[in-house]
Amino acid sequence: MKTTSNRHPSRLRFLLAGTLFVGAATLAATALRPPKIPWAVPTARVGDNALGAAVDPQTNTVYVAYPDGSTLSVIDGSKCNSANSSGCAPIASIQVGKIPTQALFDANTDTIYVLLGGGDAKTVAVVDGRRCNAQDTSGCPQARVATASVAGRICAGLCAAIASAALDPTTHSLYVGDAEDGPISLINTAACNGSNTSGCANPPIVTATSGDSIAVDHSTHSVYVTSFGNLTVSLFDGSTCNGMDQSTCDQPPIITFSEDLSPAGPGIVDEANHTYYLPLDPLAILADVQLIDTLNCNATNTSGCGTPAPMVRVGSGPSGKITLDPATESLYVLNQSSSSISVINGATCNATNQSGCSQAKKIATGFNPFYSAFNPATHTLYVPSQDTGTVWALNTSNCNATKSSGCTPFAPTTTVGAAPTGIANNPDTHSVYVSNQFDSNVSVIDSSACNQSHPNNCQQTWPTVAVGTSPRSLGVNRSTNTIYVPNRDDGTVSVIDGAHCNSSDSSGCAQTPAATVVGTQPQEVAIDEASNIIYVANQTDNTVSVIDGTHCQGTDTSGCNQSWPTIAVGAAPQALAFNPTDNTLYVANTDDNTVSVVSGNTPIATISVGAGPRSIGFVLDKNTVFVGNRDDLTVSVIDGATCNANNTTGCSQTPPAILLAQFPAAAGNGNYYNGRRIVVDQRNDAVFIPTIGDSDVATLDGSVCTAAHPKNCQVRIVPKRMGGFSVFATLDELSGTVYVVNDDDGTVSLFGEGL
Repeated sequence: MKTTSNRHPSRLRFLLAGTLFVGAATLAATALRPPKIPWAVPTARVGDNALGAAVDPQTNTVYVAYPDGSTLSVIDGSKCNSANSSGCAPIASIQVGKIPTQALFDANTDTIYVLLGGGDAKTVAVVDGRRCNAQDTSGCPQARVATASVAGRICAGLCAAIASAALDPTTHSLYVGDAEDGPISLINTAACNGSNTSGCANPPIVTATSGDSIAVDHSTHSVYVTSFGNLTVSLFDGSTCNGMDQSTCDQPPIITFSEDLSPAGPGIVDEANHTYYLPLDPLAILADVQLIDTLNCNATNTSGCGTPAPMVRVGSGPSGKITLDPATESLYVLNQSSSSISVINGATCNATNQSGCSQAKKIATGFNPFYSAFNPATHTLYVPSQDTGTVWALNTSNCNATKSSGCTPFAPTTTVGAAPTGIANNPDTHSVYVSNQFDSNVSVIDSSACNQSHPNNCQQTWPTVAVGTSPRSLGVNRSTNTIYVPNRDDGTVSVIDGAHCNSSDSSGCAQTPAATVVGTQPQEVAIDEASNIIYVANQTDNTVSVIDGTHCQGTDTSGCNQSWPTIAVGAAPQALAFNPTDNTLYVANTDDNTVSVVSGNTPIATISVGAGPRSIGFVLDKNTVFVGNRDDLTVSVIDGATCNANNTTGCSQTPPAILLAQFPAAAGNGNYYNGRRIVVDQRNDAVFIPTIGDSDVATLDGSVCTAAHPKNCQVRIVPKRMGGFSVFATLDELSGTVYVVNDDDGTVSLFGEGL
């Protein structure tokens, strides 16, 4: 199956095996436990890069593919389900071969078929489930009884592309795709299973139909084959091309039709409502699932194939694996990039009835999900999370197409542009500015209309202003009403006139603003409003540019065309913040795990912090500096009274670090990181820190959480889930609303700071 991972390999976590690093010393410095997430469900820790899953409902066994360990982890589903988490730990493991990706369970023979992406990547492991299950694990070491070869590759390009397989037990057929969009392979499961391996060594049966992913309509034995590379769907007759009868396997597909939006994976056929649910366009900010009428597009009737079909909107980066609970007519679509699941009501959202298509629910899941498996006996959906190495056990009995009491409470959102990254607020004009990295523009949200008290007003289109290439963070100088936007790929900073580009006056937004040249890969901005100095962190140059805003601002850009002085700091500076109380600039150096302390234009001290510092915030009345450490999921708590521009006596001390996220063992694993912004409400010392790994926001009480009293730093998670890849945040003190940017979803979440 080819998914978003094809174009964004970092999303496929097992590509990064061996790169995990955790700030162990920093974590050991605090005895605090990881915070509990409000939507916590039973989870089983299986190992890094948990990927595919299969369920044997008869023995209540969950099998989870663990690519880093070349094993299947075995979990007792009777003790690890939506209602009982007493035994959520693997009870055994089965060595199956290198890089197991997808697992499929055949109830006819109690066999688990495991696609292997390692070695020659053309192998399927055959596992005898009778020898290894939740009721009897004594035979687990010998449970893999054979391997079968296929013609195509399970993985291609170091597993940047993955093939998927599908079973048709009634015809004893296992269809296996080719990650390189070559011919489909067919294995006769009657002669190659856990109790009969006589046919496993036979050469694979190769069909004349090509593609990477397969979905089967068992009622008509129609086999749908998607090709991500060719943007097509093909169809062949499984009643005459199966494990027992290959009479038409060498014939071309009955029909091939184009899907210009790009099939994301196999999808699924719901035979009850005669609909083939096909996820499309995994690279879109928000993707869709197409509803194809299988009554008019099947092996015997192709009249409806390729005709325009209705769509239902889901999340970002659908993995293509959809799971169906036929009892509730609920279809669960994994949104890999959003770390969520969309729930579609198959009764009211199908090929012939779209009345309920606008009401898809969302469920939170672990970061970077790829496959899932469903146990109808316990109403549990098992979802492996690649980046946390855990399997989430979600309760489908109270979160399905008709019930939402058990679904995750997601914060309201408003839509902005593609890959929003930075965000900043000007309360004077009721304007929240959001930089859209892929669109090279900035959206302007009206915070007086769209806030925690009026979330329904957020469903509108906001004006935009064009800036440079790959805009990142941004900053607002309220004294001059100027918005400064670093453009990472241009080495410039756009200078927007906020007086004529705001929520009530967008007349100036249509004009391309002036830009001033800074260093290479500018990232964040900090502003000294009293002196009208703008500081810009240049990641590649290891410097900070110092812009004089007197003649480089919204209403006077006459000085923007000059070269600016720079300050030499540490390796890869990405975040910085200015404390006006003691005129101190703090710069987070991501690659050397330090913070530079700058007085004027001179670095005067260096502080050692956690792994990959990338965000800074202050509680001014306590003179506490919080530094978010990206790669170990902690925040360092610095005493600013003894480490500032005037007093460096405390700078040599390693500050205490507080754990922010639920899964510390996964810190720095793939994309499991802290975000890029620490937001503080100076009125009540409330601290808000986005956490990418959990797609949530951590909070601290800055009135009691200080460097001298780290035990008072009790982390709480905002009870509403954010969207995918939450990176930056800002606070509008007038409405008490926190706005959080969701990079993968193209949205901004918002919630009341009192939550």
